[in-house]
Amino acid sequence: MSPANLERLTGTRMPVRAWHIGILLAATVLPGSASAGPSGRDGERIRVVYVAPKTAAYREIYDGMREHKVLERVGAIIGLVRLPNRLTYRLTECSGERNAWYAPENWSVTVCYELLDSIVQAAPRTKSPAGVTRQDAIHGPVFQILLHESSHLRSLAATDPDAQRAIDLFVYRIERELGSLVAALGGLDALIFTGGIGENDVATRAEVLRGAAWAGFELDAVANASGGPQVTRGPGPAAWVIPADEEMTIARGTCEALAQVQREPAS
Repeated sequence: MSPANLERLTGTRMPVRAWHIGILLAATVLPGSASAGPSGRDGERIRVVYVAPKTAAYREIYDGMREHKVLERVGAIIGLVRLPNRLTYRLTECSGERNAWYAPENWSVTVCYELLDSIVQAAPRTKSPAGVTRQDAIHGPVFQILLHESSHLRSLAATDPDAQRAIDLFVYRIERELGSLVAALGGLDALIFTGGIGENDVATRAEVLRGAAWAGFELDAVANASGGPQVTRGPGPAAWVIPADEEMTIARGTCEALAQVQREPAS
């Protein structure tokens, strides 16, 4: 549907950029009608919240996401999984922080306008010689973010033994690789927790550090519960929580690769 037709149907003029953003993001998750989304039993498991942004520049993203029910479409996919609790998807402004995260305490996935805006801004305007379109450069990161944040296992552990076994194996593999690297390096000065799990999963950090007590790590439970930045104490090596900006790093790397392809002569 064109912006003009949308205006005739709704009586509201939507900025062209907002319409384009909504189409690009909606196409990321499910084809078909824009009215698709969780309903009935799925609606009981999936909740969607669009928080209106205070920053005017993000209003177009807000309008486009709501108009094309992007979060509802993701919820329709995740709703196919039998969840023990209702999952909330929330789009909100994050005081300038480009981020997305899963909060196990209230079963919610939060996505920041700042992050979506950075993806849209970083996407190339023209199709690359390799065939990568602007839509492709937006679809991939958005889809990856939403599914990644929906896939955390920690909250399932209380009700699903398989989830707990998966977490136990995950921690075991971290400890095994840590031991291998310490041996190869001849020691270590510090351990960094980063990324979605490293930054947000208090329990995993604690389990890893307790398992690595042989290397001199002493967990500071209070600091760990508050997110650090340093989550150890004592004279041994330090462990730190340092935020990562994975999506922006991926987006910049993608743009650099596309720019390189565009500079190379066609063979």
